[in-house]
Amino acid sequence: MTLENLQAEMVAALVKETGYVPELFGQDVDLVNGLGMTQEELKGAVAAVEQKLGLPARVSNDFAQHATIGRIARTMVEFVNSGAPTATSEEITLDQVLAFVDDCALRKERPVLETLLTETAGAIARLDAAAGKAAAAVAGNTVAKPVGAAEPAQVMKLLVGALIERTGYPEDMLEPELDLEADLGIDTVKQVEAFAMARVALGVEKDENFRLRDHNTLRKMVQYLVARAPGTPPAAPASPAALQAAATAPPPVAAEPVLEFLRKGMAEKTGYAPEILQPDLDLEVDLGIDTITQIEVFALAREHCGVERNENFRVRHYNTLRKMAEYLTSKASGPAPVPQEPKPASAAPATDSDAVMKLLVSALVERTGYPADMLEPDLDLEADLGIDTVKQVEAFAIARTALGVEKDENFRLRDHNTLRKMVKYLSRTAPSSTAPSPVVSAPVPAPPNASREAKPEAVLKLLVNALVERTGYPEDMLEQDLDLEADLGIDTVKQVEAFAMARVALGVEKDENFRLRDHNTLRKMVQYLVRGAVGSSAPPVSQEPSTAPSKTPPSPAASQSAPTGHAASADAVQAFLVSVLQEKTGYNTEIIQPDLDMEVELGIDTVTQIEAFAITREKFGVPRNEDFRVRHYNTVRKMSAYLAANLPSVGSAPPPQAAPQAPQPAAAQKSLDPEAVRRFVVQCEAKGDVESLRRLAAHLSDKLQAPAAKPLTPPSKMAGQRYEVHPVEQSAQVRNENIAHLKGKTIGISTDAQGSYKPLAQMLEAAGARVVILSTGPAPGNGVSVDWKQPETAGSRLKELQETQPLDGLILLHTTAPAPKLAELEAASWATTVNTFTLGLYYSGIAVYDRINAIPGGGWYLVVTAGGGLFGHANAHGQVPLAGAVGGFIKCLKRELPNSRCKAVDLDPQDTSHWAKQIWTELVSADPDIEVGYNGGRRYVFRDIPTPFATGKPSLSIRPGAVVVVSGGGRGVVYHSAKLLAQVAGARVIVTGRTVPPAGNEEWLKVSEKELPAYRMSWVKRYMAEHRGSTPVQAMRAFDSGIAYRRELHRNLEDCRAQGIHLEYKVCDMTDANAIRSLLAGIRQQYGRIDGIVHGATIEESKSLPMKTPDIFVRTLSAKAHLWQLLVQETWKDDLQFFISFGSGSGRYGNKGQTSYSAANYLIAKAGQVYGALRPGVRSVTIDWPVWVGAGIVENNADYLERLSKLGVCVIDIAEGAYWFVGELLHGGHAGEVVIADDKTFESVGWPRYDQESLRVTAKEAGGTRYAI
Repeated sequence: MTLENLQAEMVAALVKETGYVPELFGQDVDLVNGLGMTQEELKGAVAAVEQKLGLPARVSNDFAQHATIGRIARTMVEFVNSGAPTATSEEITLDQVLAFVDDCALRKERPVLETLLTETAGAIARLDAAAGKAAAAVAGNTVAKPVGAAEPAQVMKLLVGALIERTGYPEDMLEPELDLEADLGIDTVKQVEAFAMARVALGVEKDENFRLRDHNTLRKMVQYLVARAPGTPPAAPASPAALQAAATAPPPVAAEPVLEFLRKGMAEKTGYAPEILQPDLDLEVDLGIDTITQIEVFALAREHCGVERNENFRVRHYNTLRKMAEYLTSKASGPAPVPQEPKPASAAPATDSDAVMKLLVSALVERTGYPADMLEPDLDLEADLGIDTVKQVEAFAIARTALGVEKDENFRLRDHNTLRKMVKYLSRTAPSSTAPSPVVSAPVPAPPNASREAKPEAVLKLLVNALVERTGYPEDMLEQDLDLEADLGIDTVKQVEAFAMARVALGVEKDENFRLRDHNTLRKMVQYLVRGAVGSSAPPVSQEPSTAPSKTPPSPAASQSAPTGHAASADAVQAFLVSVLQEKTGYNTEIIQPDLDMEVELGIDTVTQIEAFAITREKFGVPRNEDFRVRHYNTVRKMSAYLAANLPSVGSAPPPQAAPQAPQPAAAQKSLDPEAVRRFVVQCEAKGDVESLRRLAAHLSDKLQAPAAKPLTPPSKMAGQRYEVHPVEQSAQVRNENIAHLKGKTIGISTDAQGSYKPLAQMLEAAGARVVILSTGPAPGNGVSVDWKQPETAGSRLKELQETQPLDGLILLHTTAPAPKLAELEAASWATTVNTFTLGLYYSGIAVYDRINAIPGGGWYLVVTAGGGLFGHANAHGQVPLAGAVGGFIKCLKRELPNSRCKAVDLDPQDTSHWAKQIWTELVSADPDIEVGYNGGRRYVFRDIPTPFATGKPSLSIRPGAVVVVSGGGRGVVYHSAKLLAQVAGARVIVTGRTVPPAGNEEWLKVSEKELPAYRMSWVKRYMAEHRGSTPVQAMRAFDSGIAYRRELHRNLEDCRAQGIHLEYKVCDMTDANAIRSLLAGIRQQYGRIDGIVHGATIEESKSLPMKTPDIFVRTLSAKAHLWQLLVQETWKDDLQFFISFGSGSGRYGNKGQTSYSAANYLIAKAGQVYGALRPGVRSVTIDWPVWVGAGIVENNADYLERLSKLGVCVIDIAEGAYWFVGELLHGGHAGEVVIADDKTFESVGWPRYDQESLRVTAKEAGGTRYAI
């Protein structure tokens, strides 16, 4: 073993231990004092080399004398060459090593084989170099240049090298003047690592006042380091006096205990370490602590300090711990607050407002669990207190009913977003005879006297009104003896809400023994409430107290015989289960009462229940039961009783331990491990046995040959079916009542260049409607001027119009303007066209959002395009099918506004004379279809036709060695699809993403999932210490992007490598046009071609339309639609075989909260049809996916899947999704749009299904077929 070899081993171990680059480790650099290594790091590196070489741990015991690589390596060489026995001195033969390689190959342990091949090849190269066959520099010979007057060029090279290693960027990309984050996208973690490496190498002292943001380019970093490197005069540091003056003056000493109390309270509620909670950090912006938590901790501190409650206190004005502490200190030590003079009473007595306030507060306390003093009158109920609109509506409804206030159709909750506003509204609208004060003024929470005289008729009316409000059912449908769920289909959530509202209004005490299932009709509810209201004893319970569930397992004999400490009691199980639920929900443990229904009364969703159950089951070793259903164990007591009853038999023996192995004879054959093979390689290198190494390398290479292609086989369980989307000819049926509904309504119509708005307006006026023309030019007599080219301005104009002459409907015809040609559009023009068009939908939809859903019978939102009449399926004339964005947007809008009348109509630009009549037909049609097209005088709807894959020879034969580029695919569902494609087709699949893959030696890759939360918190603390001025929120975001995503990516890439799958990952920001062009050019240069594109990248931000922002629409369009166009444009001249896009079922069927996501997905689904017609040699298809569920997302997910099924949501697992993806590519034929769905999907949207046998083919075009019924 040569000195150079040992130095190289030491350098490799030190790089792995510290993360430093190898160039830092000169053989004479002091590792502790020069490079700042800790004793633990040094000991770990030396021990690793000793273990690898089979040396006893003797060198690692003395670091004072061996603080450089040179001295440590010389000590090791002396020991190795002395012939002393090593820790594993028995001879390892080549035959043993080759047998070990064969075993690894059988077990498919590919990473082990690849690592051994790399190390073996390295040893051969070093021996060849030593023999003069090749010239290679030995890492151990690189001696660090003595630091002195550092040269800028050298410092620049040091920084650039460090950044290349961390980013993978080519050297010429790292220009000195570019902003490292804004221009190059290099996050601050990588910047700090590179800077720190250079600083240590140059011997520059750490400067606590250094701010990374002030050195945001390489040039600035170089200047800073050169100026401070030893040998150059350092910049004069600020004097201690100046630094002290710059610091914030500390608060008075009296505030310190209060500050510490606040800090401990915040730490307990948030899980932050106390040192993270710095006094001057903004609690919400910097620390991410929500308003609720701030209020709770402040309330505790206020009580602790004995400070009186101040109605004018606003937590947002005291947004740091220091400000809170100073406020409390001043109030605790200052004079008592001066009482305010009472204001003159208004028309209603002041006590009325107080009583209404108390009624509202008590209703919210019951629903949220908040203490009453947290519910300050002027806090925003959602923004400041986090109370969702459902709870607000319930509390308001209870108060309104109790006060006898009539329901107001024009009431808008968002306009009454504080308790004070609600109180003002209710006090103003309450009947003058209403006197709510008796209901709430009594200090004892007894039912009001009035309620004791409750009559069954009045109670029934209260319940019926509550159910009518929640279900929309007519009153006469709610018969007293019908089962509310079985007969009327009213879910238990609505039943609970209605019952609770009536109970509170009647002053009936809450009964812990009440079970909803025993009161499943209105008559039973009424009887219960009447009994409770007249002050009778609680209703009889269904079981005697003596029959309460036992807290002991049902095997007393086994319990008696159980060894001490070997069995768990039901109490222990229940306590553990409660602790898990507390951790997952954030509830205090006292809230999680054992007999409360976890979903109905605690609001704990099924997934969380299943996860908590699974964790507890594993903790106590309870066997898994396939028939277990969490809905049957809906309380903590039931769940813990089940687990306790199924504990492993306490009389049985504990799980068998591995029996101690008898000592093996010395001559026995010993099985090897990777470390033993590494020692064999080291021994061969030390002896110069290059022939053994060459045989080993050849054997390893042979075992690492790529496996044969995997056949495509469907998984054993399939939830979905394949459907092709096709236009189906269908006539319309005009309904007279729809014409009558127009009478007296005000309809806005935007103008079109063909003038079809004029005859349409006449038809509307003849039906009794009032028409407002929304002109793109000067306003006509009955209209206003709207600039549709400026969507935000147009939205403001429509909003103003709604205040002066409210529109009951909106018909957009300006959207029929010709769209640009797809093949002629550059990226910037595409983005401008699509953004402007889609934001026009956003702003116009918001303007009429409330009204079209609120008016009886519903209002209209109808958007007309002129893309050929078939939404891109045919005759689109190569134009961008903007009708796709309309279809996706409007189907979601209809889901959000079920009472509205929404339609997307695509017309034939060659048939403008019939436009007005066709639009009128859709306004008054009885047809429920939301997407309708007219082409050649025929009317089309779009149907999903069940079409299985063609059998026999694949319809697309992927070329040998095909190169496929995937947008996304490093993680998530796209990765699993790309992986199967590489396996089945034998293609070289290149997946992309912004996440930089780890090197493989990072410490966080060794952290288990169980240990990850604790590791995350310690990482956050380190990050903040290294990045002065950073906040915990910034640190946690850095962890997620820098570690969590990279862990998943690493696992995926290692999995492919282990299986020999040709899946390659390239770092690329797929929102950057230049980066994409560079990526594609590099792939062409490397492989000579691109054969296929898979567009899987996307983002999604679910919110109802009024809660969305324009930026959400632009971001979503950018990630999905704009990237699609850029990939199309940049590969137009490539000889592609296919271009396949990941779409969404929400684009096809609509979904609440996904207007932006659906618009983007459905636009590319229709644009893919146009692209396929323009490039007939390329298979262009979009797959509209249902929900994907990964194996293990929940351990026992039957309930979760059942809930999705009830909503009509098709759910497929990852294996099925990947099968549909690859199958579509190979066997899908010529369809341009495909849906994976099931029967319930169509039931949920109310669409009929047609088999191909019941349809007549009328035409065949690229990407689709036309049918007639």
